[in-house]
Amino acid sequence: MVEKNTTYTEFLEAPPHVSEWRRFTRVFFQRKLVIFGLAILVLLVITAVFATWLAPYDPYKLGTADSLLQPSMGHPLGTDILGRDTHLRLKDGADGRLYICRGCFHNRHYVGVNCRVFRWRC
Repeated sequence: MVEKNTTYTEFLEAPPHVSEWRRFTRVFFQRKLVIFGLAILVLLVITAVFATWLAPYDPYKLGTADSLLQPSMGHPLGTDILGRDTHLRLKDGADGRLYICRGCFHNRHYVGVNCRVFRWRC
């Protein structure tokens, strides 16, 4: 049996420590589809927050003369059969969903903190 001479430096070298967060962000942002989806979400949140300033008129105002118009500068996504602007209705719906999501987050946070502080079984 032949013994192999090894030095201790082979065993003392360790790979550099990379935090889990840094590894996650590196892998997460290498995917182009993820970046595309994140850009769409950011755009939706921005339009939902500033919907009242971006909307030139009421999204639910009926205008039968403007029914079923094709997309144009005045109506970026066109109008529906009742003459309502589709783009403004989407922005208004996103604003409502943003409030619902924020309320759900606050309720979840409140229950989670109470479970932890008062040692409730949740």
